[in-house]
Amino acid sequence: MKEWEDLARKYPNDDNLQALHALRLGLCLKIEQGSITFEMARDIFNRAHETVIQKADSERERKGPKL
Repeated sequence: MKEWEDLARKYPNDDNLQALHALRLGLCLKIEQGSITFEMARDIFNRAHETVIQKADSERERKGPKL
């Protein structure tokens, strides 16, 4: 958990990182409440993380190489 807290503080203007951090916090809370399993939370987070990675890759491709 500390790693994510540190990243959130280090990159306060990174929307993708902040969204993943917020999702992680919410998923942890739901696990603690017993409303979802760890496995379900992990799968939800991994899908969101993969979406962020794909979005970043698409943006890099769209911008093209810097000359």
